Amino acid sequence: MIVTSGAAVRPYQGLSSCGDAAVHVAYKQQQRFVLIDALGHGPDAEKTARRLTEVVRETADLALPEVFARCGAALTGTTLRGAAMGALEVDKSGSWFTGVGNIDVYGPKGARRPVCLPGTLGRRLPRIKTMPVEISPGTRWVMVSDGLRARDMVAAMETTRQLPPREAATRLIEVAARADDDASTWVLDFGAVQ
Repeated sequence: MIVTSGAAVRPYQGLSSCGDAAVHVAYKQQQRFVLIDALGHGPDAEKTARRLTEVVRETADLALPEVFARCGAALTGTTLRGAAMGALEVDKSGSWFTGVGNIDVYGPKGARRPVCLPGTLGRRLPRIKTMPVEISPGTRWVMVSDGLRARDMVAAMETTRQLPPREAATRLIEVAARADDDASTWVLDFGAVQ
């Protein structure tokens, strides 16, 4: 499936460092869209997000449960913080989601939304599960960190529906982000099957 995507990340108001990260990894016929939300904010959270970004890129050839296990291991026993993480993977055979912590996924009205497992990478890592996601061509899916207010997301998605993904991602943060947290989003438009 052809995916047109755009991400936006914004630090806690008044800070220049950010503990959220949006990562895109392409490997063979597979695309992986990952959202990372390190605990807290500031330089220490940013170090955690950078380390997880490295691990996500280094493990492009591994299945999602193993990627999450490696990310958890990269934080365990270090001075790095814990983190939430969500990953949406798309290839020619379908789409899957894996998530731990407070990442939300929004799809078209009436679509079954995947959910993150409770836990924290580097702290309390549950048994990782990958869930299939039924994505149809012509639909938009949005993944956000908890830096965006859930109560504002439906209206915000409606007002950004006609915008290209990158502009929509930026606008979602402008209208729905909390001032007291880092904020990040992936906007993914799904087109024709390849």
